[in-house]
Amino acid sequence: MDTANVKVTLTRDNIVLIIVAGLASYMDAALLVSLGVALPIWTKSMNLNSWIVGVISTLLTISVAFGSFLGGKLSDAFGRSKVFNIDIFFVAIGSAVIALAHNLPVLLTGVVIAGLASGADLPTSLAVISERMSKKAYGRAIAMTQIFWTVGILLSQFIGFITAGMGAGSASVLFGWIAIVAFVNWLVRMFSPKFLSMESKQSIVSSVDEEIDTKQYCLKEIFETKQFVGSLILLTLFYLFWNLPANTWGSFANYFLVTVDYRRRPFQRSLH
Repeated sequence: MDTANVKVTLTRDNIVLIIVAGLASYMDAALLVSLGVALPIWTKSMNLNSWIVGVISTLLTISVAFGSFLGGKLSDAFGRSKVFNIDIFFVAIGSAVIALAHNLPVLLTGVVIAGLASGADLPTSLAVISERMSKKAYGRAIAMTQIFWTVGILLSQFIGFITAGMGAGSASVLFGWIAIVAFVNWLVRMFSPKFLSMESKQSIVSSVDEEIDTKQYCLKEIFETKQFVGSLILLTLFYLFWNLPANTWGSFANYFLVTVDYRRRPFQRSLH
């Protein structure tokens, strides 16, 4: 029987792993969008100028980018699961610091911590999923994490909308919610016996049932191998054309909408 085209059904354990790991995509998007919503609020409450606003937004992007590189190296050095579990804890810490920030130094500290941890957690979570799935299923599993990214955008916008009248409290709610989700996720990753046994079982099944290429390649060898170069080019193009509009829309569209709303309020009050 030819099993090459047999569709593998995702099990309940597979789905639980996707949800727990996929929340990294949710929090990455939620941080970006929530920052866009909160920037005009902080501008008013902390008396920030346009240069500082740009620094805060840029700092988050740079932190996420640097965290992605750092997370990959740490995962290779200390193991995917260990780094996977630590990353999410610092996302919770960084988000909590942002939620409680009442001055610029504390805010910048929280942005850096949350950005680095989120950046490190995202690629690590994708690696954890792919390494614990059947080769016939992990494409669908990775694709499902995109749903979490979209939910992160929509839910953050919704929270910003329903807390719009709270002023500075809106930013605290936005990032406090991210901190709670990250902390609960960390508790599940670290202390849920069912999740830990399930993750271990899936890893063993993956390594036994499938032939895995364990050869390690240096960076030079990767760029000299046509198979890898082609995949890297396609992957880079995908993320380039997806992340440029997604980041621009996610951050600056929300910043624009909140800023316009703030500027309309004095005019509306004058009409009454």
